[in-house]
Amino acid sequence: MNFKEFRVEDRLYLKCSMFNEKKLRHCYTTRFGGVSKGSIVGLNLGFNTNDSKENILKNYKIMSRDIGFNFDNIIMTNQNHSTNALIVTKKDAGKGLSKEGKFEGIDALLTNEKNLPIGMIMADCVPIILYDKAKSIIGICHAGWRGTSRMIVSITIKKMKEVFRSNSNDVLACIGPAICEKCFKTNEETANKFFSEVVEYVGNNEYSVDLPRCNILQILLEGIPNQNIFQIKECTKCFSDKYFSFRREGENAGRMGAFIELI
Repeated sequence: MNFKEFRVEDRLYLKCSMFNEKKLRHCYTTRFGGVSKGSIVGLNLGFNTNDSKENILKNYKIMSRDIGFNFDNIIMTNQNHSTNALIVTKKDAGKGLSKEGKFEGIDALLTNEKNLPIGMIMADCVPIILYDKAKSIIGICHAGWRGTSRMIVSITIKKMKEVFRSNSNDVLACIGPAICEKCFKTNEETANKFFSEVVEYVGNNEYSVDLPRCNILQILLEGIPNQNIFQIKECTKCFSDKYFSFRREGENAGRMGAFIELI
């Protein structure tokens, strides 16, 4: 199995089996646990949701304690389906969560500094964690259908190579839970933005698109070996008891998170 489940009381997290836990901390969250109630129940990490800021901050602190992150150092961004990848350092610790100031329009983060957790939130979009095991570089991407069609993960890997001189053979990539091809249906105009290999006509002027597979193809095109790419093959829309899903729940959808930190 490419991933393992990790439980703390009523909370459930996923971890990639290939990552060396002596060198980094990471997780993909689920909806289990947390303090959010009402229309959104569970470990909601999304501020732009029908939930209180107080509840959301409590959920972040619960998650931080469970995984071992320093809550005050976690860096988050105001995601907007861009292709912008940003390198962050210690001076950015806490931005977007515990400290004033936030990064606008950033959908990927990179760092080579220890004890600096970086995260992205999602509810159907594809969360991708990158790790250069040779040079100790970490990255994280939020790839919705727009970011996927604009090749956000490819752009992020290119930045790893250009700035940190990462070698493709040393980079590991983990694709987290996301909407599957059966649940992501769209029109012809949108479908034409993707590789033909991941698109299928399903009738009634609708097309299915395999977003996780599309990101995997982009990662392969960057020279990362197939054996370095792992996918958690669970659909956020299908697994209704486990994940939040915007396609399923609409405005009442909470948000999961993906996080990674060098130690």
